Formats: sequence, structure tokens, C-alpha cells
Amino acid sequence: MGTVERSSEAVAGFCRGIFWVTIGLADSANKWARSASKAGERGAIVALKRRPRRWRNPQYSRSFAVSQKNVTVHMDEEVAVVTLNRPAKRNAIDEATLAELDGIFSSLPREAKAVVLTGAGPHFCAGLDLKEHHDKERTAVDFMRVCQRWHSTFDKIQYGGIPVVAALHGAVVGGGLELAAATHVRVADPSTYFALPEGQKGIFTGGGATVRVARIITPGRMVEMMLTGRVLTAKAGMALGLAHEISVPGESLRAALTLAKRVAKNAALSNYAMVTSISRIADMSATDGMFAESLMAAVVQTGGEVQSRLGAFVDKSLAKVTPQHAAAGAVAAGASAG
Repeated sequence: MGTVERSSEAVAGFCRGIFWVTIGLADSANKWARSASKAGERGAIVALKRRPRRWRNPQYSRSFAVSQKNVTVHMDEEVAVVTLNRPAKRNAIDEATLAELDGIFSSLPREAKAVVLTGAGPHFCAGLDLKEHHDKERTAVDFMRVCQRWHSTFDKIQYGGIPVVAALHGAVVGGGLELAAATHVRVADPSTYFALPEGQKGIFTGGGATVRVARIITPGRMVEMMLTGRVLTAKAGMALGLAHEISVPGESLRAALTLAKRVAKNAALSNYAMVTSISRIADMSATDGMFAESLMAAVVQTGGEVQSRLGAFVDKSLAKVTPQHAAAGAVAAGASAG
């Protein structure tokens, strides 16, 4: 590699480093400067191209399956299917379940390019395990720490760098709705219903609803749901953005898998950029957001994989987007809503 190429790579690496610093604009200027100086080519490549740590046990191959007490995982091609497995409790989340979810999303198998998250039995998730909460008689400090563990775990789902598609059915209630809101695409069975019944139970959301759910449906609508205990059908939830698609009855998992396999075919770095940066950029000012967007675009759109994909487009071996694609999508959506 010549001097010019090395200089170009160094500049590109420095720009990558600046992007990750820009994402943390809330930090002080001094911290920004220190981080920028350290985030050169080597640091930027590590930040962007190293995947989160994966399970290292050699038994985990493309056909691996993991069964824990409350959550199961298996691979379907390049998609990891994560299933809440407490059907007798409507998949309510206790401390053990949360710990298992945290471990899974901290170390997804290396071959996973997308995830489907669902629940065993007739319900997706009924939220916080209220019996455990009642029996533990937690103090305010105790429960604040519980909430922070929920936030940390759900951040790993939303910002882990791998797209997560939720297959919803039955109850998506309270903490279950908070969990669903941390995913990137949500497919609802017609049996799905959404609710935030904290007001009727004398409690308050603690798993991130005031940020994630309120952002989806607006704060005013969330307040109304909590005050009145309103229950939304799958169709009403989709109108508000809580679901993106309604499957035919009993087929939300199949539909979610179909979408996840499609998403898995995207360029991995492009997927990573979409699921980790868009919601963060939305929190920035317009000026900072557009700057961060330009840096992320520069990183994603200058690699080897993008060249091969764009080459296929130029050679006309990659199909163009046409109105027929929209028509096909409308037909599929209509069939799903059945």
C-alpha cells in the first residue's frame, strides 16, 4: 500500500472514530477530544467491524440450540430464534428471565445475522412478574436497580447491532410492550393486544416505556393508555406503530421468520448502522444529526461489500425498486391482515 492509500485509510479511520464520538455528544468537549485522538484507524475498525462477543463453546454451530430455564434459543438458517418460555406465567419477566435475556443478547451466536423474538404458548409477554415483585417486598432503591437492569438488557436488544424482529401474539402488556418496543420490526398475530395497565395496578412503567413506547405512540397517547387502562387490538396497535404488520391467524412466527431472513441478506454493516444509529441520531439536534448521518454514510458506503453490491446494480444484475414492488407489498399486507 502506497503513502497516498495509507493516508486515505488513516483519514477514513479518523472519520469513523469521530462518528462514534459524535454519537455521544452529551459528553463534555474534553472527553470528545480525548476520544477523537484515540479513535484512529485501528480503534474505528474495532468499533465498527468487531461483532459483540459471542458464545465460544464449540458445540454452538449453525444447528445449535440452547435451552435455559426461562428462555430458549435455536438457529433457523442465519436467524436466531429467541423464545420466552414461561407459558404458565404468560411469559412474565422475573429476575431470572431478565438475566437469561441479557446473557443471550450479550453473546448471540456468531452466525446470527438477525433475531426473531417470540413467546411460548398463547401470549408474547405479560410484563413484570408481579408475584415475584410482591413477594420480594423491594425497597425503592432495590426496584430502581431492577429497572436499570431492564434498561440495560433492552438496550442490548435495540442497540446490539443485529436486527430483531418480534413475533407478537396474545398479551403484549406492560413490560411485554416495553420489550417489544426495543425490537426493530414487529409482526402481530390478530390475537395480539397491547396495554399499559400500570395505573390500575398502582405501579408505574420501569422498563423504558416512557422513552420507547412514548416515542412510538406519542407521550399523550401513552398517558391516556395508562390512565384509562385502554386495551388496543392488533389493528389499533398497528395504526399507532406498535406493530408493522399483521399476520394471518397463528402465523406471526412464520411471518417474522420470513422478514428476518430477508433482513439477514442485507449487508451486515448496513444493518448495524440502521439499528444502532437512527434512533440515536433522532435524539440529536438537526445540525448534529445530519453531521452524524454523513459520517455514518461515509463509513457504510465506502467498504468492499458495498462496492460489490453497487457493482451488481450498475451491471443490472440487481433489480431496481419499481412500483410493482409496492403493489406486491400491498397485496402481501392485505393477505396478512386476512
